[in-house]
Amino acid sequence: MITVGSVDRPTAARWLDFLAEDFRERRKAIRRLTHGFPEFVFWIHPDGGLSDAVDSHKAHPPPGFRHIIDDEPDCCGFLRGRVVRHAGRQLIATEQPVVSNAPGNGAVVPVGNPLTIGVVEAGFIKTFESPGFTLDLRNPDHHALFNHLKSAKLPCPTRCLPKGLKGVPGLGCRELEIDGKRGALVCFKQGDDIVHLVVFKRCNVKCKLTWGGKPDIRTKGNGSVFRWSDDDWVFV
Repeated sequence: MITVGSVDRPTAARWLDFLAEDFRERRKAIRRLTHGFPEFVFWIHPDGGLSDAVDSHKAHPPPGFRHIIDDEPDCCGFLRGRVVRHAGRQLIATEQPVVSNAPGNGAVVPVGNPLTIGVVEAGFIKTFESPGFTLDLRNPDHHALFNHLKSAKLPCPTRCLPKGLKGVPGLGCRELEIDGKRGALVCFKQGDDIVHLVVFKRCNVKCKLTWGGKPDIRTKGNGSVFRWSDDDWVFV
């Protein structure tokens, strides 16, 4: 397997000529190899699962995860790859720092693991209870909060805000980063209580939660934790 820094350039160029230092139009040569006559086009899920992309990643995203196409180049942690043939050898080309595999069996660079729902809860509590906790924006208007999240390219509950919160004034919002995954925290002022809504992309959280119906409800300390999901998002 050839990765950045694993072998020197002259050695790599003996296997793949377009890796030579003075090779012109390298990108075009790589694309001719990977997109000319691929034997298999695939997606690798963050949890290691595999999906057939037929002949196009964009046209055939993993089932239930079409939204990842709008998250290029990260694709929510999904990895795009192609199996191709060069000089009589089958190669696996991925978008990680893997150019191809050296003679022998192909290999794929693993992608980051998704969060568990417990890690999401613990990450929120750690952030919220930290002495320096602040909100990126304070505003009672939902639209102002959601527009701020959209502009920062963060998960936004615009179309899936729970009915019980639609008439509740907002308090503020902020980014919530947990183990390298970017989520959003939106706070609401409901009477004397503050409701915290945590939102992460579905592909970044590995869990089995109620979809679009009655949420999973658990008691935690003096409060309650509601957890549910849909095709695109996980909510806590």
